[in-house]
Amino acid sequence: MNGLLLYSCLSSPSLLFRPLPYSLLLVSLEVVGSALSYLEQRQDWVLNQISQLQERVKNLGDSLGVSPAEVGILPQAAAAPGGVAPDVVISCPPSDPPYPLLSLCHRLAARGVPLACSVHLHSSIAGQVSSQLMEFWKSIPQSHDPVLRITLLWKSSSSCPQPTMVVSPHNQTPVRGIANISRYVCRLFCPELYEGSGHQQSALVDSWLDAVTGTYIFGSSKEKLSVLRRLNSHLGSCQFLAGDDVTLADVVAYAIICGGPGGQKLTDNVKKWINCCRSRPEFQGVPTVNLTSS
Repeated sequence: MNGLLLYSCLSSPSLLFRPLPYSLLLVSLEVVGSALSYLEQRQDWVLNQISQLQERVKNLGDSLGVSPAEVGILPQAAAAPGGVAPDVVISCPPSDPPYPLLSLCHRLAARGVPLACSVHLHSSIAGQVSSQLMEFWKSIPQSHDPVLRITLLWKSSSSCPQPTMVVSPHNQTPVRGIANISRYVCRLFCPELYEGSGHQQSALVDSWLDAVTGTYIFGSSKEKLSVLRRLNSHLGSCQFLAGDDVTLADVVAYAIICGGPGGQKLTDNVKKWINCCRSRPEFQGVPTVNLTSS
């Protein structure tokens, strides 16, 4: 009876707009209720299947000695429509190499993420840059079938005062600053570094990114010293900047402090943190400076 009524309404749409007898109205409501009940049961089944799958992945990770953050499948959302890898072009002055991005690429390569990275010299550069900068990606394994393409373009500081990223030739909206560029890569390929423990951790990461990419780089000597003092105070009771493990805050702060000018006077807590980061593979691509104690 219910199926016959539904078929009649669908085959004759005009029936939907005619007043229905009370008995037929009750039957119609019963049909709708049955459909909603089925959808609810279907949703519960799907959620249960997802929960079981997550538990299996966790158990597999435990048996292999892999942490939950490392148990993951490369995000399919990272690929643009049509399966084309994101094509990222980053313009940088040679005086401000994007070392945090190099660290992130080391981490991705260690996880088996296929990358294709290249370096070019813009016509605004007078003369040549060092071979070290032209071989910026030398330590990153290159793939013929990447999920991320990065083109690094060295430009003069007058035409490009800070690292600037454009995502794909079809999207010319620039993303400025190494912190924002690093956030973009993290959200696509290693979100555990930025949002691994929820909004509170990401807010702490943002706070450190603002301090080291804003105040520390562009601030006065007093402001730089205040950032180092804040680092020293925080690292007196914590091993890393925003959690129990490395986050994007550590990646960027380490690269900026160690990739900066030599002879910096650092406290023992900051030096201990730097040495701890140095022992990890993702930090191997960042050149280290002569660090002295305060």
